[in-house]
Amino acid sequence: MRLHHKLITFGISCIFITLLWASPAKELSSMLERAEARLAVSTAEAMQIADSALSVSKAEANELAQARSLLILAKAHHQTGIYDKAIQRALEALRIYESLRDYRHLADTYEQLGNTYWRLQNPAKVREYYQISLELRRRHGTAEELADALNSSGIVSLHFLDQPEQALSFFNEALALSRTANHRIGIAHSLNNLGNHSLLSGDLGKALAYNQASMAIYEELGDKNRTAINLLIIGYINQLLGRRQLAERQYLDVLSRADQARAMAVKRDALLNLSSLYEEDGKELMHLKYYKAYSDIADSLSNSETASNIANLQTQFAIEKKELENAVLSLKVRQGRIILIGLSAFLALILITTMLIVREKRKSEALLLNILPKKVADDLKRTGKSEAQTFPAVSVLFSDIVGFTSLSSNLDPQVLINELSEIFTIFDRLAEENGCERIKTIGDAYLAVCGLPVAREDNAERMLRLAKGMIQSLKERNAVAEHRWEIRIGLHAGELVGGIVGIKKYIYDVFGDTVNTASRMESMSLAMQINVSGGFYHLTKDICSYIERGEIEIKGKGRMPMYFVDFAE
Repeated sequence: MRLHHKLITFGISCIFITLLWASPAKELSSMLERAEARLAVSTAEAMQIADSALSVSKAEANELAQARSLLILAKAHHQTGIYDKAIQRALEALRIYESLRDYRHLADTYEQLGNTYWRLQNPAKVREYYQISLELRRRHGTAEELADALNSSGIVSLHFLDQPEQALSFFNEALALSRTANHRIGIAHSLNNLGNHSLLSGDLGKALAYNQASMAIYEELGDKNRTAINLLIIGYINQLLGRRQLAERQYLDVLSRADQARAMAVKRDALLNLSSLYEEDGKELMHLKYYKAYSDIADSLSNSETASNIANLQTQFAIEKKELENAVLSLKVRQGRIILIGLSAFLALILITTMLIVREKRKSEALLLNILPKKVADDLKRTGKSEAQTFPAVSVLFSDIVGFTSLSSNLDPQVLINELSEIFTIFDRLAEENGCERIKTIGDAYLAVCGLPVAREDNAERMLRLAKGMIQSLKERNAVAEHRWEIRIGLHAGELVGGIVGIKKYIYDVFGDTVNTASRMESMSLAMQINVSGGFYHLTKDICSYIERGEIEIKGKGRMPMYFVDFAE
């Protein structure tokens, strides 16, 4: 009897301990479910809940919940256009899922990385991560998960590989799977993608029907972000069909919906479409108003780090001014003591104060020159503004680290930052030596120009030296460094516009087809190769040997001649 009583007591204790353990786990699971549900309604709320879940999961040493929290945060940052944090959080989740051998969630994470690099216009990484995600889905996923991966692979085939028939096959397979499984969100995605396929093939009627059907499902599911995206596409189709007033109303509706969902990237695109619509209608003031709003958001999304530096610079200037005022006040207070201190002490005080002010002014100017070209910085300091200019002859360089995300996923974040800082510091030194200007870095991408704001007749020759120097310096570094990196480079030359955008947070940037073409040259290059356009080739063929690649199809531009720099010369 006593033994029976002990067994009962022990059993109750075990149940109690299990409940104590299960309760936090259950609450954590509930928090994560709420965060995922709020992603489609309020990104800010989803982020707040996911942050709390991440703290709890770390305290409970629950790795699966940590990874799930990180992936939700990655999606939230993606939706709000904070892409660097989106990638950082996704990579953190990736490392945990890999250690747990959780293949289904690994596929989710790879797809999210692909989504973010889509926004960053990096076709190589988009293709790489979507393909990995699809392979994992076919081996380990459910019908719903496979349908989602098929939709993603179709997007890659349509927009990056120029394989519309393959894309159509993926979209139709995804739609069939989603309908069989009654996967409503998957049906909406497939219809949306089929609509985009029809739009690109010129069938506007079918494109409109698909997108309207897709939007109806998104609204039914309460997905504000995707509803706004669908409406943006519908507005664009109506604009093409000549229904301009309807398109205008729909774009304005998109702005309201995007604000509600805090979908800054969608808002940016709607502002650009409105600007284009008003420009076509000859409404110049409205065109400029919406283009200005578009530029502010676009630069805020892609240059948040630089904007922060500018804000710090403005703060430093304010501090410098205050220090000067305090120094003058301090001198006035000391005037009553100057006779006792003596003339020499007074002069010493003046000298020290002046040295401090000059030192801080130099620090502020150095920071300004790290962010803006010297001529632009001088204009800004002298007049408080710098007008945008058209530069008729500028060479543009884009570089990108090959396989950066997959390589960096195994590195400690601090090590990764140190690696990038060391590489970009070398590139900056080479740019300065060759009279070129680094415009910005976005993640592992590097953008530089030559020929602005000061025109240079030999801008193409200088840019070629910079590109060769970047390849050579990386080869030398790889020979001795612990971590090996490879880059691909694209070069083009032509006309572009350069200037400061924004009012409160000044950012210097460059715009135009020349910049876009240089980016395409980079994406079509190979590891440790320099790919140049036909235009750049003709400017430098007398000073450099090239390997002709022939004409290669470029999405949206047709066939373009390309050349590799011949390093064997």
